[in-house]
Order: sequence, then structure tokens, then C-alpha cells
Amino acid sequence: MSTLLTRLHVAPFQTLFESGSSVSKKQFDLGETASDTRSNKALDPNRLLQFLHGYSHVEALVKIATHGVEAQWSSIPSTRRPSPKNHGSCRRNLRAVTKNIREDQDCGQYTVVEADILYNRPSVICSPLGAAEKKGIDMTIDVSTIHDLSYRQGDSTNLSFKTDSVPTITHEPIPKIA
Repeated sequence: MSTLLTRLHVAPFQTLFESGSSVSKKQFDLGETASDTRSNKALDPNRLLQFLHGYSHVEALVKIATHGVEAQWSSIPSTRRPSPKNHGSCRRNLRAVTKNIREDQDCGQYTVVEADILYNRPSVICSPLGAAEKKGIDMTIDVSTIHDLSYRQGDSTNLSFKTDSVPTITHEPIPKIA
């Protein structure tokens, strides 16, 4: 299925590229045009102004809808490393690991995306995944997933990210409110 989606997605861009269009791949992916450079068309600044009139943070929301979130860094994270292989424990217990990831995705803890998306996001840093035994439970049935978030000294993404440069976000996962 992902091959089909990739083909459907790439074909229109190749047509634009071959026709000599100046549209970049990023602009095409985000649906940007000369008259509308917003990356998220679902966030309409005019509607936000209308429906959230009087809300204390409406200006911040309109800025995000118009320009996106402009995160700031105290230093640029190092260049992207190749995605590491998962630990053997993860590969040996893939069914249980997949079950855990799906459950955590359903409750809003994880966002799961197609691996191809990472190639267009060089700032995303991947880390290996492992599995540990839950006391008294067979690892083919259930495991505790472990994220190896180790990094070289001074190379942590979180250390260089200025948290006060973006709004604090709180949300309820869809399954909780649906």
C-alpha cells in the first residue's frame, strides 16, 4: 500500500518538475502556492479571528496558522546520523512490540508515520528500540518497549531546543474525547 501511495504522490510532482515548474518538492508536499504559503490549510487565520474573538491567545494562534511554529535553537543539532538498527530483543518480539506501539499510539503517547517521511525531515533523529520482559509475562505476548535515547556528549536535541520559543501545548488524544 505504501508503494501505491508513494507512486500516486510522486507522479504529480514529477509532472510539474518535468514541465519546468519552479515549485519545490517541499512546496508541493505542503500545498503551498504563491498566494497561500501556509503549510496547514486546515488552520484558517480569518476563521480563527472570527470564532476566537476575545480569546487571550488568538494572536498567537493566528501567527501559527499563518507562518507555522517557528522553533528556536541555542545551537544547531548535529547532522543526521543513519537510522540505527533496533535491538535484537525488538526484532525477536516484534509482534508484542508492535502491539505496544499501537496501544500507545491509540492513547496519544506516540505518533506513528511512514518511514519514507523521515527522508524529508532531516531534523528528525531516530534511536533504536528494544524490548524488556514484563515480570511473569511471556515476551511473545507482551513486553516493555525501551527507547535508547542515548546521544554523544553535548549533542542532545533537547539541550539545544529553546522551549520558551514555542507555545505550551496540552491536548487530549482523540480516543479519550470521542
